[in-house]
Amino acid sequence: MPQSSHPNAPDTQLSDSSKTKPSRQDNPLLRYLYLLIALGGLTYAGLGFVSLSEATRNESWPRIEGQILSNSVKEYERKKSDGSPLTTYQASVEYQYEIGGVSYQSSALSLHPAERTLKGVAQTELEPYPVGTKVMVYYNPDDPNQAVLRSSDTVGAFQAISAGLCIGLVCLVLFFISKRRLSD
Repeated sequence: MPQSSHPNAPDTQLSDSSKTKPSRQDNPLLRYLYLLIALGGLTYAGLGFVSLSEATRNESWPRIEGQILSNSVKEYERKKSDGSPLTTYQASVEYQYEIGGVSYQSSALSLHPAERTLKGVAQTELEPYPVGTKVMVYYNPDDPNQAVLRSSDTVGAFQAISAGLCIGLVCLVLFFISKRRLSD
């Protein structure tokens, strides 16, 4: 390999490493993977918006006073995909309410009650509902048997929207950056 001709210059070797190797950003498979993940993320966000409209539909339901009859944490045994056991917990509240002289009972906290992996989280959900407490019950005017204690349950929907948008937009930006680098 050629050496530098100046006597005081450090030895330098010219190599073939100056040739450009294709980078990961030039890989078309990676670009389309970014696009596929972006579409998945945006779809997940879209499902979150659908869930949000479902979770808030009972906000317009009439309210009536009810009373807590009992509360407990229900335990469910499930199997993970690898076959190992998974225990989940769900807060359960029995309450009574009366509409037009007819007495009803329900146990729904919200339209889509969540199962928790930690028993303490489910127990925390019961704290506002001790036995004997007067509560506001939201009931479906078309079907008074359908009632909930929470007017909306939007946490899961907002999580889906925010996670889906973050993943989708980041991957979409990566797709366009990698596409732009290829055209330069």
